[in-house]
Amino acid sequence: MTMGEGTAEERPVALVTGASYGIGGATAVGLATDGFDIVVTDLDASHLADTQRKIEAAGAGSLALGLDVRDQHSIDRCFADAVSEFGHVDLVVNNAGVPSPRKPIVDTTREDWHAIIDVNLTGVFFFSQAFARHLIEQERPGHVISLASTFGIIGQANVSVYGISKAAVSHMTKMMAIEWAELGIRANAVAPGATTTESRAKYHHDPVLGPRARAKIPIGRFAQPDEVAAAIQRTNLNLPGGDAKSPHGDSHVRTVGEMGEATRSAFAGADAMVMTAAQPGIDVGDLAEKAELLGLGQSLIYSIQQTDVPMMLVVLRKGSAAAHYIMGGPTANRNNAFTLGTAATEIYVMHGETAAVATYSRRLVKEKEAGRPLAPVIENMNQLAQKYHDTSRPIFCARNGLVDEIVELGALRKYLVAFAGAAYQNPRSICPHHHMMLPRIIKG
Repeated sequence: MTMGEGTAEERPVALVTGASYGIGGATAVGLATDGFDIVVTDLDASHLADTQRKIEAAGAGSLALGLDVRDQHSIDRCFADAVSEFGHVDLVVNNAGVPSPRKPIVDTTREDWHAIIDVNLTGVFFFSQAFARHLIEQERPGHVISLASTFGIIGQANVSVYGISKAAVSHMTKMMAIEWAELGIRANAVAPGATTTESRAKYHHDPVLGPRARAKIPIGRFAQPDEVAAAIQRTNLNLPGGDAKSPHGDSHVRTVGEMGEATRSAFAGADAMVMTAAQPGIDVGDLAEKAELLGLGQSLIYSIQQTDVPMMLVVLRKGSAAAHYIMGGPTANRNNAFTLGTAATEIYVMHGETAAVATYSRRLVKEKEAGRPLAPVIENMNQLAQKYHDTSRPIFCARNGLVDEIVELGALRKYLVAFAGAAYQNPRSICPHHHMMLPRIIKG
């Protein structure tokens, strides 16, 4: 173990599993350059020498540990050793995993199933659990980032167990984020596409399978470990600012401020689209407003749903539910928008007073004509207005998935940089179905 510059209390500590090579090794070194002291693990700690050398060359403290995530005693010992040396752990990157042998479902055995699930899913769950317990005990905030995969988003033959394990990691991350949000523990997952590592080298260099896989990638090549590591580094929002590296030059992002402009914008030629919404919800109160909403909504739906361009929606304050759902909400299943909100974000179906009047106006007239008291109806109106108010609050919107993530206003740029870089590299496999970044969480 070596100590970085400064004391352990002054420096954040990251623990990266499966860090002997590939994405894990690149992530450990990248985080070291970002100012973290690093704990790296592998089944055999002797395999970590090269990674540890690079960490120390970056001026960071390092600790190499043997770890088997299938063994609870090994997990507990890992955290005990890390805390003993550094005093705390602030960030965990769950990278340790095993690839899937290419095998049809009908030929998959229970042994095949457990060999993958026990590491890729069960190991990630219980390692994250141990980390959360450590944070709760020390009353510290923290961040866990797990490696998912595009195989957990799209279907592909002969890699079923691996894909199932990674899909489960994505959903597990959402569950952890919601449950731990009030404790100040954030959870995210990064789902890389095909990445060139030692474990994938044979497949990627296969004269038949390699070209076939590259043909599915818009830029015609596999990702590199340091590119995925950069996405992980940017996902950890405690890092300093700075552009994510891209070997392809600048990404072209079209920013559209107004909803009407979105329908007029030509999507052709854009690699990614970032939309901002700050307008209040739409109250549909007369025929003119209905016609306006219909015209806007139909053109907006058609324009957005007919494009394959990866999209991000930023709702700064108030957003109408209709437009929000079309672009980035849970019912937007024909596009690939990812949605960000701020601490002030509210998503309105309509304002509560409008809903109350629309619902009870005829009842008020009937009760008045019948000579009955209006107080009970007015009370119902007030309750309905309050319900609409409560279900538009930022915390409700976040907890119920109306926005994918709530972030500090100053952190929005980092998300835009990460989104643009990931979308430019591999828009079809990284960005669809809201999985460019995960999950829906409340921050702070």
